[in-house]
Amino acid sequence: MESEAVKLNRLLVQMPKQEREEYIIDVLEEVDKALDKALQTPEFQKQFTEDFKKNGYIVIGCILHSFEEVYKPYYAKLFSKLYRIL
Repeated sequence: MESEAVKLNRLLVQMPKQEREEYIIDVLEEVDKALDKALQTPEFQKQFTEDFKKNGYIVIGCILHSFEEVYKPYYAKLFSKLYRIL
């Protein structure tokens, strides 16, 4: 059985480059907002941690899908926040 991460990667690879970049940036921006909220609210931090354990493959898949220049501004910021939360 194929994992969700593999399915997501297959979808990302099949997307046209511009569409893929926009999708990944949207996901990264939403994660950044959620991380900010988690860092400010203990209750949300607990929920975020639980959700991340269930769906974190989407976030990690998007972050690691490509090390193209367009995503570099997100890497340090997101991993720093993830480290502080998890």
